[in-house]
Amino acid sequence: MRKAAHLFLTEEVKGPAGFGECLRSFRFLLFFGIACIAEDKHPPLTRCWKELEQLFMRDPAFENGVLI
Repeated sequence: MRKAAHLFLTEEVKGPAGFGECLRSFRFLLFFGIACIAEDKHPPLTRCWKELEQLFMRDPAFENGVLI
């Protein structure tokens, strides 16, 4: 699992200059947010996540893995 996360965070992204850096930054921010939720570091964030999970993450229409 750790290796997969490292590969996800350091993957070379092809595209316009700066796009790869932007995507990498987003991925680091995503991982940070997930860690904060897992540790319940910021209760309002955790509550928001749980509410959004109930509204969207159990809907089969959102199972394609694409961020909307």
